[in-house]
Amino acid sequence: MLKFMRDRMKTIMIAVVVMFVLSCFAGYGLYSKSDKTSNSSKDYAIAEVNDHKIMRSELEQVVFNMAQTYGQEQITSKDMLDLRNRALEVLIIQKENLIIQKEIEKEIKERKIEISKEELEIAYGKVMDTFPTREEFKIQIENMGVSEKQIKDEIKQNLMKEKLMEDIVSDITVSDEEARFFYEPRRKSEFEDKNFDEVSADVIAAVKEDKKESKQSLFTKKIINTIDIKVLDKEIFNLPE
Repeated sequence: MLKFMRDRMKTIMIAVVVMFVLSCFAGYGLYSKSDKTSNSSKDYAIAEVNDHKIMRSELEQVVFNMAQTYGQEQITSKDMLDLRNRALEVLIIQKENLIIQKEIEKEIKERKIEISKEELEIAYGKVMDTFPTREEFKIQIENMGVSEKQIKDEIKQNLMKEKLMEDIVSDITVSDEEARFFYEPRRKSEFEDKNFDEVSADVIAAVKEDKKESKQSLFTKKIINTIDIKVLDKEIFNLPE
């Protein structure tokens, strides 16, 4: 049962990676549209995420993109405050991701993690296989205005992150005591009331997975805890001084 669930999760994760890779480029297109709505002569920082500034022009561009999505004729002046706040959240997350990415890249470099050409080609093939045909995959990325190299670069980054996470948890072990402590309350619900010796391999695998997730989460939380967010222009978001 647990093996089936883990295999299913692998399938789900492949689909998530595909959508993540493609959405990265879709998002890039969203933010790199024309700056016709910006006035660079009056541009200034409205927020900071560590040393990353969020400019007024960036905010207005995202607001403009959101308004386009909903249809400009449906946007009233009362909606603008909500749109600005939502746009700020999007930009803060974007800057946070840049900070997290930079720290991850530094860790990857320190641990000398690399991806072989063969590993990359296999992963790229799996992404293409999620589409009905290779031709449909090519049409999709062409419509998004991205190249095969860009897709492969993004996949490579994700593979290196996976290897980093594997390296971070490589020293995890599970004692017999830990396994039995995990097994007892779940004996009937997850292990079909079988004796511990019959399911010990599955129990140990499950405990190890839990410990991996905790250690990986702790790694990310340590980075997030170093992030400081400051809103510099509180007036345009109707925030108290």
